[in-house]
This record gives sequence, C-alpha cells and structure tokens, in this order.
Amino acid sequence: MKFPAVYHDLSKSVDKIVRESEQDGKRVFWFMSGKKEIHFPNGVLRESWPDGYMVIHFENKDVRQQWPCGKMVYFFFEQGITQTLMPSGDKILLFKSGQLEKHFKDQSKEITFPDGSRKFVFQDGHEITV
Repeated sequence: MKFPAVYHDLSKSVDKIVRESEQDGKRVFWFMSGKKEIHFPNGVLRESWPDGYMVIHFENKDVRQQWPCGKMVYFFFEQGITQTLMPSGDKILLFKSGQLEKHFKDQSKEITFPDGSRKFVFQDGHEITV
C-alpha cells in the first residue's frame, strides 16, 4: 500500500495541532493543515483531509484508504492482500505472492501470475491462458 506524499510527506514541517477534544472515549485532533484525526477507544485511528482523502488504521493492522475520486484501497495485513475498488466498479487484487487479479464490472477477469503468465476469463466463462 502506498501513501501519497501530498498527505503523508514526513519531510515537511511538522503539522501543528490547533484544537483537540475528547468525547465518549474518542480523542479528536484538528491540525493546521486541515487534517483531522480521530483516535477511537478500540485502537482504530481515522485520519481525514479537507479534500475527502481518508485513511483508517485498524487495530489488526489492516488499512483502508478512501480517495476523493471514490477509489477505495484496503490492505488486509494478515493475508498480505491489497484490494482496490475503482469508482467504475472494477476490482483489483494484489496478493503477497505477486499474483495480480483484475475483476471487471462486466464479470470478466484478467489474472497475472508471478511467473508472468496470464489468464483471461470471459463473461461466458471460457478461459484463455497465455
């Protein structure tokens, strides 16, 4: 999972907290940049930016990113799988083995295996491996 520098560039000056509050066990921090962090009692951390970008860090080390364009990326830590859901309805899965699967809205699939071979699965179910 990649974290874009525009949101996560640590080389920039440290973002300063301008306000904080606590309610129902949640701690909320607002930053000079407009970023907002919510620390939940169960260990979940939600970071959000004014343009709609959001990252949620779960206690089990899973991470979910929501992009302003509607793209959602979810990293399943234990399984080592990154799932990307595109606004078009297409889904991309990257496995820790290097296998890459693209599941298209029309129900077809393209699978690229770690050895470079590829399989295409068409809407009608027939497959071609190259």
